[in-house]
Amino acid sequence: MPVPAAILDAVLIHLAPLFLKAANNDPVVAREAAHQLLLAYHTDTEAELTLAAEIVGFSFHALDALGQSAEPDLSLTRQIRLRGSAVSLSREAHKARRKLAQLQNPARSQKPAELRKSGCTAQPDEARQQPPLSQTEPQPEPGRPMITRQAGQSWTQAYRQHRRDRRLAEISSTRQAEAPHPHPHPQPAFAAP
Repeated sequence: MPVPAAILDAVLIHLAPLFLKAANNDPVVAREAAHQLLLAYHTDTEAELTLAAEIVGFSFHALDALGQSAEPDLSLTRQIRLRGSAVSLSREAHKARRKLAQLQNPARSQKPAELRKSGCTAQPDEARQQPPLSQTEPQPEPGRPMITRQAGQSWTQAYRQHRRDRRLAEISSTRQAEAPHPHPHPQPAFAAP
């Protein structure tokens, strides 16, 4: 079912100002640019259109913030704030992309257990074409240990745990090296006559 024209118009009214500068302040050209970007996301429902609008809006606001942060007369604090804003906006755009992909591809977003419960035995093409896990897992660089995650642990948490363990091992070995070692041939406290 196509999205009602009133909803599309409301979305375009909010996105068109992002393109006014590039469109030489021509609102018709700016509106058409926003519409073309939305068409690229192949939206069929109001929810999908809203997510596509969020993607476009967040992405272009992030680019605008990055552009502003490059101005030479800005204070360092202002540059850092603008870059932080750009990162946050970009993150939100990526979240909206993932949500849109889940809405548009419900079979791919289902977990294998859910597929089995529903009686579906076929797997999405993407799952069938994936290489074996041994080929996709990162391999440690020579001389560097492999960092492994525990169940429910993020990569950042695993890396921090690895660094903590390594520091503790270094501290322990340093303390052992600094500790006085017993003499290999202990001398008696008194000499025999």
